[in-house]
Amino acid sequence: MRKNLIILVCICFTLTGFSQKVNKKTVVPAPESWIETVISTKKAVMDKIRKEGIPFDSLNVNPEIQALLKQYPSEINVVMSYQDVAGRKKFLSSMDGSSEKEMIENICRYIRKTPYFESGIRNLTAENNLEKRTAGLLELFMIANEVNKIDEQLAWLNIANIETAINDMKSNPSFKLAETQVKLAELKTLVNAGFDGIYSNNPVSMAAARKALQLKRDILLSNPGLDMDRILVSKYTIGTNARRANAPYLGTQPNNWSNQSSASRRGFNAEIMELTDLRGDVKSRTIFKPSNTSSVPDLKLHWEGDRVMFSMIGENNLWNVYEVGIDGKNLRKVIQSPEKDLEFFDATYLPDNKVIAVSNVGYQAVPCVNGSDAVGNLVTYDQKTGKIRRLTFD
Repeated sequence: MRKNLIILVCICFTLTGFSQKVNKKTVVPAPESWIETVISTKKAVMDKIRKEGIPFDSLNVNPEIQALLKQYPSEINVVMSYQDVAGRKKFLSSMDGSSEKEMIENICRYIRKTPYFESGIRNLTAENNLEKRTAGLLELFMIANEVNKIDEQLAWLNIANIETAINDMKSNPSFKLAETQVKLAELKTLVNAGFDGIYSNNPVSMAAARKALQLKRDILLSNPGLDMDRILVSKYTIGTNARRANAPYLGTQPNNWSNQSSASRRGFNAEIMELTDLRGDVKSRTIFKPSNTSSVPDLKLHWEGDRVMFSMIGENNLWNVYEVGIDGKNLRKVIQSPEKDLEFFDATYLPDNKVIAVSNVGYQAVPCVNGSDAVGNLVTYDQKTGKIRRLTFD
């Protein structure tokens, strides 16, 4: 269960003599909310623009954004995910609510029913006090974001599919069928009642929707196949571009005809991690993080479960296959080649202690892109002898 953090705000009194008459009271001010801090930041940026005469094209708000992210990472990451570079500058250099209105309208494109938000926008944009208008629109934006998240998840709540999963799981003697059937019955009751109230931010409907989604999660995660409770993953910290992320952001090639040699080689915040407590508050542990900002694609767990193989940029800015222990120790380059311009990636363990990998061996390229992407061919590598054998000749 999540632990609640309770902050006690102390009110101090100065007492005089034995009469304990209160002469002076000092109140510790409550910290600013994230919305108040955003408004304060907007005012500071606007004041700086006026004093220094900074044109919009030359405006740099990255320091302000980083300061906000440090204070309120969850809220500001959500806000920034709806803004491009120009949008972020506009967001922090205006107090008319236009940026906030655009963000809400963008979210509403994905929400199935929007009259509540349309009415809220109309009422708030009629507010003459610009700070109140901006604060109200920011609050409405966060409500819209939460409704959109729930709405997206509800779209994938399919009772028939859940029942199919239960029928599959009950073949395992360890599966707790009776307990799961109770949860399924409760889930069906909630689904039959409907969740239309979420579109008007009805607290009862929002709570019912969250409960339904939690029941779905509990049922599907009751699969005995997850009793091992450990998963190996690659983690990529993308930040405010997470909503726009596609394959290249995750360290792989940008199209379907190329291979890893065409992927970006540096500039990633990537790491290999172990996830545990999958049915509760998921915990993570870093196993390995490259110091050269390489990505870490192509994870392959060894048969013994004590080490993992992956691709990474190494010497001469070339791809190679590496291996590291699950404890984070004994990092080593797997494929040793006298050819200094050969690359290796997407490797897999073979039962005879060899590995099979993709390589740029042959130095051939894709003609329809003027040779800008290398052709990959399969090779095996004998870890005992160091012998490389080419298997394909594309």
